[in-house]
Amino acid sequence: MLLKSTTYSLWIIIITGLSMLMFSCLKSKKPGLPPDVVKVIDETGFNKIELYKTIAKYFESDDSLRLAAAYFLISNINSQYAVDYNLTDSAENVVDIHPLSFPDEKSFLKDWKKIEDSLGGLFFRTKKFTLDRDTISSELLINTIELSFTSRNNSWAKNLDFEYFLEYVLPYKIGNEHIEDWRSTLLNEFSWIIDTVGKGANVDAVAALVNKHVNDNFEFDLRYIKNPHLQPIDEFLKTKKGNYQDISYLKAKILRSLGIPATVDYVPYLADSVNSFFFAVFLLPDGTFKPLLSTETAYLFTTTQRIPKVYRRIYKEIDSSLFALKNIKVTTPPYLGHYHYLDLTNQYFQVQNIRFKGNCSDSLIYLSVLNDNKWCSVDWAICKNDSAVFKNVAKGPDYQFTYLSGSEGKKKNMLLLHEANP
Repeated sequence: MLLKSTTYSLWIIIITGLSMLMFSCLKSKKPGLPPDVVKVIDETGFNKIELYKTIAKYFESDDSLRLAAAYFLISNINSQYAVDYNLTDSAENVVDIHPLSFPDEKSFLKDWKKIEDSLGGLFFRTKKFTLDRDTISSELLINTIELSFTSRNNSWAKNLDFEYFLEYVLPYKIGNEHIEDWRSTLLNEFSWIIDTVGKGANVDAVAALVNKHVNDNFEFDLRYIKNPHLQPIDEFLKTKKGNYQDISYLKAKILRSLGIPATVDYVPYLADSVNSFFFAVFLLPDGTFKPLLSTETAYLFTTTQRIPKVYRRIYKEIDSSLFALKNIKVTTPPYLGHYHYLDLTNQYFQVQNIRFKGNCSDSLIYLSVLNDNKWCSVDWAICKNDSAVFKNVAKGPDYQFTYLSGSEGKKKNMLLLHEANP
């Protein structure tokens, strides 16, 4: 009975919110809601009231830019989600391993290998997906918009193109991390940067200071290389230890909180190495993005043997990514079919096209590099008439053609089809 009453109350709230917004639209001389915003609202459940409240906040105001920002966040929220993983053994039993439970990096690597061998392997299995549209609050959306616009008062942000602002300053997240109010936290933690650089500072000077501070005070720690979850900002500010993803996300979010367009570029898998690589990038006045690296990682860009592809994580939905093209039920490799991204490989390295010819056992075929003794996918192509072309591939690494077999697409089921000749 209580459940029915609660459900009824929620629907009353939603209907009331919708009525208020419709009344607002009817009495206003402004255009109605954009179709892509309406589509998102229609597909959202009980939480649509939070989207209504965000729009209502700005609909009748004279600030068309803030309303446009609200529309941008909401119209692109359908593809935003967080994902939780369980670490399991070969029998699907959950294994609890925390990075800092090991005294140092060496003991972690040794014990991980020992545990992996004794349990028949360790695997990260998806535990839960959480759609942002179903959990985000109007408070967070409104706070994100307000703080983002406040950051435009900084001297280095005043002349920023609004489209760059929408795409690389405004978004409340970078990847598939859980929603959190990181902007308020980082503004409080790093307000000293504004005072240090002074009013006349340019964007390059601010970014250089952020990069130096993070490199000097936050440490890459091998104990986190197997951690699939991004550390929450509050936790990372305390531990000051993490993986390349933790460090790059922190740099990009600090820059966003200061009004500087920033995001994260990533390499799905390094060739003849282990794991992936992430690094923050920020926008220069000439419209190009500049990477923020540490002295320990800069060497990766002086060789053509390790980096096969470079992608840029974006908030805005696009039609060209595998995430947009595939059926949601189709399993795809990590980093390729899980979110929207841009392919920026040719902005970092000399590139080539690699053609596959042969029998295709699936409509999708992947280009892979050897990483941690496994062939791991770094690019995809649609196989048609027994032929596929991988475009914009870095010259240098050794590649193999692979495909995913089995309904879960496990790495151990990556099957070698044909050796490429890059």
